[in-house]
Amino acid sequence: NAEVFSLMLPIMFAVYAIGRGARLIGAEEEDGTLEVLASMPISRRAMLVEKAGGLVVGVTLLGVALLAGTVASSALFGLDIGLLDSVNGAVAMTLLGAEFGLAALAVSAATGRRGLAVGVVSGLAGASYLMYVAGQLLDSLKPLVKFSPFYQAISGGPLAPTLPPTVLAMPAVGLVVFVASIPLFQRRDLVL
Repeated sequence: NAEVFSLMLPIMFAVYAIGRGARLIGAEEEDGTLEVLASMPISRRAMLVEKAGGLVVGVTLLGVALLAGTVASSALFGLDIGLLDSVNGAVAMTLLGAEFGLAALAVSAATGRRGLAVGVVSGLAGASYLMYVAGQLLDSLKPLVKFSPFYQAISGGPLAPTLPPTVLAMPAVGLVVFVASIPLFQRRDLVL
C-alpha cells in the first residue's frame, strides 16, 4: 500500500490534474468554443477563477474516491490502515494534484495552448519527481529535495499519521502561479 501511495498515486493525480487543467482554457481556445464564453457578460477573471474552482473540485473528488477505496480495502483485506492515515494520504495526493493542475491551467490561460501547458507542467512534474528520488540517494541534493512537490506530499511517509508542514507549500505554490496567470489571460488576445 505504501508503494502505491509513494509512486503510482502521485503520478496518477498529477497526470489527471495536468491534463484537466490544460484542457480548461487551451482546448476550448483551440476548438473555437472559448469565444462563446468570452462573449458572455462575465469577466475573464471570473471565468478563469470558476474554471480553477471546478478543477480543484474534480481533484478533490478523486481524493475522496481514493479515501473511500483505501478505507474499504483496509476493512475488506485486514490491511490495518488507520482512518487518519488514509485521510492524510488522500489529502496529500489531492493537494499534489491541485498544485500541478493549477499550474497547467495557468500556462494554458497565459498561452492559449493546451499542448504547451501539458508539456511544460509535465516536464516540471517529471523534474521534481527526479529531484525527489535523487535527493533520497545523493547527499548533495538533500537541501534541494524540499522544493519538490513529491517530497512535500509524502516526506512523512505516504500513509503517515500526521501531514508534514511542507504540505502547505503545495496549495500555496499552485495558487501563486494561478493568480499570476490572471492578468496575462485578461490582456491576451484570444484566438477566435
